[in-house]
Amino acid sequence: QSQEVIRYFSKLSDGKEPSSNSNPADYILSVVADMDPSTVAEAYQNSNLNKKNLARIESEVAREEETSQGSKAMDQVKKQVRKSRNFFKEVALLTKRHFWTQWRNPSFSIMRLLSSCLVSLYMAILFRGDKSEISGAVSSIGAIFFLVFILVIPMQSSVVHL
Repeated sequence: QSQEVIRYFSKLSDGKEPSSNSNPADYILSVVADMDPSTVAEAYQNSNLNKKNLARIESEVAREEETSQGSKAMDQVKKQVRKSRNFFKEVALLTKRHFWTQWRNPSFSIMRLLSSCLVSLYMAILFRGDKSEISGAVSSIGAIFFLVFILVIPMQSSVVHL
């Protein structure tokens, strides 16, 4: 392919051939630098490469239009499915799924229950204290930050296989 490009640019430069050990990119840049920009643009517009690129773009646009029509149909199907769902049926399905997840991994369930109990106890002790001074409020905010980012997020985001 580089030989084809070199032949093309040698035609543009009136037959000026590159040396055998020169870099093709340097040769192309030197040819383009010596030419008028409008001549370079016109040469590209008349080239086979431009025609191939335009054909490729048109085929991609046509394929994208077909895909977008298919995605519109899929969106309509999704809307119909959402309308036909029953809230209570969804809750029942999610509850069943949660039950089976807990059943398959009892150690995770026990640790999650224990962690929730400890966090609840900690929060009860924390909010039982005196908040009349700013230091009490600051310590409460710090404790909540600790609980959320150190205990709750890792516990909730742990991966449980279904």
